[in-house]
Amino acid sequence: MIARTQPVWSLCHTMKDKLCIVIVPSLNDYKYLQHLYAEVSLISQKNDLKISFYSPNKKPSSFLHLLLYPFKIILNLVRRKSCEKLILHLHWIEFFYRFGNNKCLVPLLAPLGIVFFKFFKRLSRIQIAITLHNLVPHDVYWFSLEYAFFRIMLQKIADRVFVHTKVSKKLSAMYYGLDDRTLVLIEHGLFRQPKMLDNLSRMHLRRQLNISENDVVFCFVGNISKYKGIEILLEAVREIVSQKLINTKFIIIGKPDSGYLDYLLTKYNDVITNDRVIFKPEHVPEIEFEKYLTISDFGVCPYIRATTPSTLLDLMSFKLPIITSDDPNVMEVLKEYPSIIAKRGDVHSLTNALNIAYCNALEYKQRANAFDISDLFCAWKRAAEKTFKEYLKITGIEGCE
Repeated sequence: MIARTQPVWSLCHTMKDKLCIVIVPSLNDYKYLQHLYAEVSLISQKNDLKISFYSPNKKPSSFLHLLLYPFKIILNLVRRKSCEKLILHLHWIEFFYRFGNNKCLVPLLAPLGIVFFKFFKRLSRIQIAITLHNLVPHDVYWFSLEYAFFRIMLQKIADRVFVHTKVSKKLSAMYYGLDDRTLVLIEHGLFRQPKMLDNLSRMHLRRQLNISENDVVFCFVGNISKYKGIEILLEAVREIVSQKLINTKFIIIGKPDSGYLDYLLTKYNDVITNDRVIFKPEHVPEIEFEKYLTISDFGVCPYIRATTPSTLLDLMSFKLPIITSDDPNVMEVLKEYPSIIAKRGDVHSLTNALNIAYCNALEYKQRANAFDISDLFCAWKRAAEKTFKEYLKITGIEGCE
């Protein structure tokens, strides 16, 4: 059972204001949104506040569908006068001008998005919250234009901006000129609480993948993207293979960025096709995802840049020691967790880290198994409490301690 903390604040039970929250993109597509708003809903019920959630049922089929969905819902609520307070909470705001990853449309869609949001906020008097899961898009197409879009959306349109780490909060203030009143630090919780298998079951799974009991298994999971350091990892794996460390296996699974797979297959074909590498460039089902992490000895996250390193939390939930880069956001999330740190973007440093892990695998696995991560299972509750409290502040709904 996941441990829960007690709320640090409470509201009067006489409160009857109705609050409607429109969430974009779809709740169905993102575990982060599902976990967070499940807890927000529980808190609202406990505090006798009527609250309704609205979100697209599926991914939008067009840019206009994506842009117009929240306005359609809000106009309908305003017309029916069914809500006293309205909040539009936007996540991953680059979605609103990068529909279909068509870089040629960015100069048109980014200004159009700003006009829509400014006009609609003035018309409907809604409050707008934005969560910066990425401080900047992973791949910037039009630097000046995209920076201007983020700055205007965050500084002129948003009533609250949520970030996940202290480092991100500091950088957001510096990049976009945001103050402490607008910026709010919200924790990121664990997506899963896996059931740990006994050694016999684990060895059985390994044999299915032709992995021996003595192999040291390194696992990379998540989107196969340049910013996640996949090329640095493949270069390091090439070095490890050339050193003839026989008892090593590398698992690389995840969906590649559009057009990126062909490049990797061309440049790193000798690595990807090596019999010590399991390469699955696709989205895998949850059961299969957990199986790969269960049989691994180390998680590998050689980030070149990270804002919300949720993959680290996945690896920590499986009690895997982690090999990662010295990105400041990564270091903040890891704290004292057993890990081996390499320099960002440095193949030699990552190769050295993999060698250290190989030579000290048992020690690191014992330290990770003994590490207490129970506090991380409480993070969603704390995040929801803080999110809900900020919702009350920006809508003017008053409670009492």
